[in-house]
Amino acid sequence: MKVFGFQFAPLRHQKDENHAIIEQMLVDAAPPPGSFVVLPEMFDSSWTFDIDAATEGDSPGWAARTAQRFQIHLQIGFGRQVDRAPGAANATVIAHPDGHLGDVYEKMHPFGFTKEPQYYAAGTRLVLDRVGPFEVAPTICYDLRFPELYRHAALAGANLITDVIQQEFNLDYDKAEKIKRNAPQSRRSREVLQLMLPAMRALVGEVQKGLNLFQEDVPGI
Repeated sequence: MKVFGFQFAPLRHQKDENHAIIEQMLVDAAPPPGSFVVLPEMFDSSWTFDIDAATEGDSPGWAARTAQRFQIHLQIGFGRQVDRAPGAANATVIAHPDGHLGDVYEKMHPFGFTKEPQYYAAGTRLVLDRVGPFEVAPTICYDLRFPELYRHAALAGANLITDVIQQEFNLDYDKAEKIKRNAPQSRRSREVLQLMLPAMRALVGEVQKGLNLFQEDVPGI
């Protein structure tokens, strides 16, 4: 089975146009039948706090038709309406060559350094979906900062993990890093780390002594 990752800059709030872009990319790439093609987070609306724009239309339906047309497994990221506050979720689903859709996974860790949690509810459960020889655990963007999520996925039987990310952050990495550095949570984390450093140095020293590896003024400690 071949795996393709399609990354592009979606046209903001223009779902039909973004669908057409992906369809042409599939024609150009010509993935063999049975391939697994992974698209970005909110691939057809762009990452947006306009939940009406994010959730309009039937993105999974398009994915199902496209997967069947090209005889591939197709993972998409999209916004969808949910019955809990604030009314929407940042989601991903895998469409399969026969046109059926797997279970929808909703991002369990909205990006807390932005307003995403104000617009998109956190997901509550992992999802596994069979793709060829693999049990796939789909995740989304900021989820990757929480390794326990992936430990649970592995314990549940996952042997392939995907993490779909919006291209906007790749295009403006400096801006994303500035958001994180200036966020109150980030500043507080650095303050806590500075307070912990003396205890961490002492702990490392005790471990080294126990292993007969202790040195005074070890570089980097």
